Amino acid sequence: MADKIVPFMEGRNGRLVIMQDNVPKSYPMRSYRVRPVVTKHADGVCGEQRDRLSVTLNHYEGSFEMYEKDAEWLRDWLAAQSARDAMTVPLDQQGALRFQPNNGTKQSFLLEDVTIDDWELSRTGRSEKGMVTVNWRCTDIKEVKSV
Repeated sequence: MADKIVPFMEGRNGRLVIMQDNVPKSYPMRSYRVRPVVTKHADGVCGEQRDRLSVTLNHYEGSFEMYEKDAEWLRDWLAAQSARDAMTVPLDQQGALRFQPNNGTKQSFLLEDVTIDDWELSRTGRSEKGMVTVNWRCTDIKEVKSV
């Protein structure tokens, strides 16, 4: 008997969670992206036909787009900026990626040392929803146990 074909994941199968001072923030995200930032190396060795390729992982960066439900997101980020401006201990910011494939399993990944970079508030028309686009970086992504 052939294995059952499991449908590919959709937007509902994954989510990104941002935490500030260990408090999960429930931002209504429409979409998100994550990618590694790397330095690419190509070392030409005498007598070889091709370069020897390698890569150095520097960090990760991403972005998310969320619906503007209220101004709580702005309060959160202004609080983090105030801590930096006061030269006190920065607020702890982390994130998590959670995947729930269509096979009943769960996988979770911790985003370490999240830094919120720039953000943009956008409103386009009278009946269009307000959107906020946020760019962020993190130092590492590590798999953690899903519960």
